Amino acid sequence: MSPLIALALWIGLLVAVVVGSAIAAVVGYLFGRLSRRRRDETATRWTNVVTVGSATIAAISSWIVVDAASSVEPAFVPGPEIGSNLVAAIVAGVVAGIVGTAALSGILRARPDLPHVDDPAATRRQYARYLTVLFLGVFALVTLITPAIRAGPGALVVALAVLFVCLWALAPLISSVTSRTRRPTKRERDRLEELLASVDTGVRGVRIVDSGDGRLSLELSGAPRGRYLFVSEGALSNLEDGTLRAMLVARREQAARFERLVAVAPIFAALVVVIGMVLGDLSIVVGGPVAVVVVLGGFALARRLRYRSDARAAQRIGADELADAFERAAEAAGFDLAETPGRNWLATNPPLQTRIDRLRAENDRK
Repeated sequence: MSPLIALALWIGLLVAVVVGSAIAAVVGYLFGRLSRRRRDETATRWTNVVTVGSATIAAISSWIVVDAASSVEPAFVPGPEIGSNLVAAIVAGVVAGIVGTAALSGILRARPDLPHVDDPAATRRQYARYLTVLFLGVFALVTLITPAIRAGPGALVVALAVLFVCLWALAPLISSVTSRTRRPTKRERDRLEELLASVDTGVRGVRIVDSGDGRLSLELSGAPRGRYLFVSEGALSNLEDGTLRAMLVARREQAARFERLVAVAPIFAALVVVIGMVLGDLSIVVGGPVAVVVVLGGFALARRLRYRSDARAAQRIGADELADAFERAAEAAGFDLAETPGRNWLATNPPLQTRIDRLRAENDRK
């Protein structure tokens, strides 16, 4: 009877994924309708929250189901424990990609003119790939640090710290896997090398993100001496060199202050607290508020650090010039900056309009 029970459990999991995808699509559609009244930056930020949030809930749920089913019914995932754990990680990644993409599909159906979306089908494929690889990798790493979890809180903290640094150093590789990238053409390489030299910035390599003309991005990713420059095709085709130079200076100052580490650190710290609650080493009454304070406080620190990076970049190229570059980039990307920014406690980046206003005020004080 074991194979039949295992088959029934897999069918039940498949049905749950279908139902979860339908719910995620409905939630996404409702959010998409509400987002029509929101400014573009807020809508984009909350699109990521809804999409990644749906994927996270689905991934964790499927991970727990597969792990529990394997314990109750060995035929569910035949083989050693490490094998069942890896199967659970794969299932979690695939389910996250399916459910998260369903949520995004609902959003795009209600609001097809969402910023950064040039081709809805291509955007869905990109999110599906990103979410699947991301969650598969996360749960595979959780499987690898399981011995540290069993060894105690101290070993867990050390393991997570090592994992944290490794992910930061391997960020260029992760970006290449989760996004469609290519090598620059000779013309693109010459243009970017000239820009990098003009701002005295060295990188190990350059990758062009194949995301169409609707998405404008320029990122410095990785640890010092191992950083890569990722530039979207839209940025190269829609922005002139002066704007790209200003954005590159801003990214360089952000990388110099390790903003990526600061932005992700609260999540890892909260994860330690959550694992402590799950293992029973920390009560939920204490751990819950601590995790919330750590995340909100860490995100607030990341936003303050972004203001400092902007101020440092403004010292190099001028506050007004940097503000102008931000506005030109926003206009090229189709972002509406006319509205007054609201609160963004769950964001690691302050609203772009607020950053521009601070730069203008700094220029007026001089």
